[in-house]
Amino acid sequence: MIYHTITMMPNNPNDTQSSAKKRHIGNDFINIYWDESGYDFDFNKISSQFNFISLVITPISNENDKVKHYKVKLHRRSGIPALFSTCQYKIISEDVLTTFIRNTCMVCCQFSAVWTVPEDETYISNWNRRVTQFRTILTRCKNHWDKIRAEQRNDSSNHNSLNNDLGISTKINDKDELLNSNDAKNRHTSANDNSDLVFSFISQLSNLDINTKDTTNNTSHANEDTSDPNLKNALYEFEFPNDNDDPLYKKLELNSF
Repeated sequence: MIYHTITMMPNNPNDTQSSAKKRHIGNDFINIYWDESGYDFDFNKISSQFNFISLVITPISNENDKVKHYKVKLHRRSGIPALFSTCQYKIISEDVLTTFIRNTCMVCCQFSAVWTVPEDETYISNWNRRVTQFRTILTRCKNHWDKIRAEQRNDSSNHNSLNNDLGISTKINDKDELLNSNDAKNRHTSANDNSDLVFSFISQLSNLDINTKDTTNNTSHANEDTSDPNLKNALYEFEFPNDNDDPLYKKLELNSF
């Protein structure tokens, strides 16, 4: 749940009507009011086409009462059916007030979301929308990855054909020799670089020795005896290697998707 608390929003001296403090709750289905005024509640105090239900909480206990009680009353826009328990006010004790208000708001909000859907459309819950977004991201990543691999295969095929035409013998399986060739470097596109980095990322991490680090700049443990392997592991566990600013890491971070 997300709460827009008007009283905690910043004030603007040029906004005499405090419109900036109230504009966010104009898109909320449910409004919660703390009312100690003693006057009748005005449903249109904050008018918006999305405000369907207002929950009004009024303290009714005296200062000497050991258990505090509150009156909770639900006010609804014209046309909204009286389906909720608090359409007739309820007296709620302080120990369960927050739970009661939270549950009531969730039920009312879900009802309002369904109520606003046009008759010719189907209601889609927030969970369904999240799943749809996840699937969209997954599809885009997969398509991007397939495109990179296709470009890599095409470049590799073109490079081999060129070498065969020139009578140059190339060791296909020797990746180091291929990358050290100036001709191969010129043919590597940025997409291929990204692909190589992603392929080698796990192997890079698996080869790192995270328990060894230059301690010359570590002043907090300057007097510790690091000759003991157990003590050394305890001090430097989960730390990154000292020379970790290799260009590969920078490219991987900037070009990752």
